[in-house]
Amino acid sequence: MVPEVDELDAQAHREEMRRRSRDEVESIAKLAGLEIRRVWELANGYWPLAPHYDSVRRPWWLLQTDIGLVRLGWRKRVLEIEWESCFVRGIALRGVVTDDNVTKGDTYVHAWSVEKAIEYMRALHALAGKS
Repeated sequence: MVPEVDELDAQAHREEMRRRSRDEVESIAKLAGLEIRRVWELANGYWPLAPHYDSVRRPWWLLQTDIGLVRLGWRKRVLEIEWESCFVRGIALRGVVTDDNVTKGDTYVHAWSVEKAIEYMRALHALAGKS
């Protein structure tokens, strides 16, 4: 069975969205000073796996960095950054990376822009004593 043109266009759109998403999170990490060692694609942790959301559901990414594993992924309008699996000299890395009025905790923060994501990742890097 040959796929319809619309289906091929949708598939091409999803592939392009996937590629751009990966490029974006890798750029954020690099601009924040993190060394990326490996990258894994994860299912989106926010949007349900339903065809209705195919045009907005980008994958999330797990980055193995010099400070540990960092997960990044777009929710609706915020980029979720989570570092629960980061350890420095065997001690779990915990701490708030901003005083901004955003959703945050000791192991995660929501960034409302790419610029804020870079700022928070820089603060995370500093928290790890790497900058």
